[in-house]
Amino acid sequence: MIGCSTQLLSFTNFSTALFTLMGSLISLLLMSAINFLLIADAGISISMGPLSSAIAAQYLLTSAPSSQPRTIILGFAVSGIIAMLFTYISTWFLPEWTRMGIATACSICAMSKLGINFPPAAGFVFAITSDKHDVTHWLYYMVTVVVSFLLVFPSIFINNLNKNRQYPIYWGNFTFLLLKSFGIKS
Repeated sequence: MIGCSTQLLSFTNFSTALFTLMGSLISLLLMSAINFLLIADAGISISMGPLSSAIAAQYLLTSAPSSQPRTIILGFAVSGIIAMLFTYISTWFLPEWTRMGIATACSICAMSKLGINFPPAAGFVFAITSDKHDVTHWLYYMVTVVVSFLLVFPSIFINNLNKNRQYPIYWGNFTFLLLKSFGIKS
C-alpha cells in the first residue's frame, strides 16, 4: 500500500507533556464541577464526551483549525440545532437508529458547508438524538453550548502561559463565512 511521505508526529518532551496534563486536567475538572452542580441543582447534565474531546483538541492541537474557539463553539451550536430539530420527528416515522445517523450526517454536511470542521460536534448530535435520556428540551443543548464557550477561557489562559504555544491562532469572522457560504458578496 502506498501512502504519502508525511512523517508521523514526533514525541514531545516531558515538560510539554506535563504542561498538557495540567492544562487539560484543570479544564476537565472545571467541566466536571459544572456538570456536578447542574445535576445537583437543576437535574440536567452537559454532553461530557464531546466536550472532553474539545478539551483534548484545545491542548493537543493548539494550531489546528478544529481546535480554535470559533470552530468549537459554532460546531456545537450548529450541530446541536440540527439535532434538536430531529428530536421532534416521531420515532414511529423515523426510527431512532435512522434518526441518529441522518441527523449526524446532516450536521456534518452543515459543518462542511459553513467551514466549521469540528468532529466532536458529531458526537454531540448522536447524544442528543439517541433518546437515552430526556433531551427533547432545549436546555440540554443550550447548557452544553454555553459550557463549550466557558471552557475556551481556561484554555486560552493556560496555553498562553507556555512560551512555545499560542492559542487561539485565529478567531475567524463568522458573518463573512456565512455570507460567503450562501454566495453573497460582502
